[in-house]
Amino acid sequence: MRLTLLLLSFMVFFACKQKRSMAGDEAVTFEDFAEVFPTSELPFSVADSNIHKVADTTTIAHSILYQFVPDSVFKNVFGKDTNYIVRPVAKLDEKEKEDYLAVYVKGKQKSSVVLLVFNQDKFSAAMPLITTAKDKVNNTATIDKKLSIALNSEWNKDNELMYNRQILAYNTAGTFTTVLTETNVPQVFDANTVLNPIDTFPTKNKYSGDYLLGKNNILSIRDAKTPDTYHFFIYFINQGEDACSGNLKGELSMTSATTGQYSSSTDPCVVDFTFSTSKVQVKETGSCGNYRGITCFFDHTFTKKKPAKATTTKKQ
Repeated sequence: MRLTLLLLSFMVFFACKQKRSMAGDEAVTFEDFAEVFPTSELPFSVADSNIHKVADTTTIAHSILYQFVPDSVFKNVFGKDTNYIVRPVAKLDEKEKEDYLAVYVKGKQKSSVVLLVFNQDKFSAAMPLITTAKDKVNNTATIDKKLSIALNSEWNKDNELMYNRQILAYNTAGTFTTVLTETNVPQVFDANTVLNPIDTFPTKNKYSGDYLLGKNNILSIRDAKTPDTYHFFIYFINQGEDACSGNLKGELSMTSATTGQYSSSTDPCVVDFTFSTSKVQVKETGSCGNYRGITCFFDHTFTKKKPAKATTTKKQ
């Protein structure tokens, strides 16, 4: 009887073992960090209607979070708002070598559930599943047993149900790839209504300027913080039977004297830029379905526009 009680005591002790504090007042390992996430069997779902109810009550200190996740992951969602609260949502119960952790992040103006992927305890990729917004769009995210991620948005417009649906999957390169995109939102092909959001940025660096392809396609490149980084904006229209358009704004980093790349840990889209004396070749090498129609790609060569000559007034 005593032996039985002793065994039961040990079982209760180990079952009730306290999880490591996430308050930032003691050292933690990745195993400690992952342990605070409650295990959730697949499929896993979250919607913007229940985003505030899915999180655990544990608060993860930023000092601990940034040991395992770059702060840039959350800057892409919350911008200058750095006083967000972080709480664990779920550790997805799967059999892959990667760890999938869903974390709830609450800022001043919006909240988000972000999926974090770790490979051998090291951060690999991140992607917002749901982010609240002040609109009438219903958003849901589901991760199935094969770890395919379905992002769905639905809203009513003029008594018609509109939708965007996207299927993504994590790949061994450490990014999320778009597998399928579906939408019933009509494409708009009026280049004259497109405004260049970086038009007023400076153009002092080597490759800064405007590059054109015909009348309707533009690549605008402007100075960023360093000579090896540039702001860019691409807009293109493919006319014809399979009319399709795309636009993308971001920051590219030079990878050599004549090549650069746009990429982000939270975006499956990757675009390569190859510069020559007067041209830029743009090539989509990741999955940029969020920024273009389903029948077209970022795959164009733009020619640099000559700057306008300054006018002078002759003295009388």
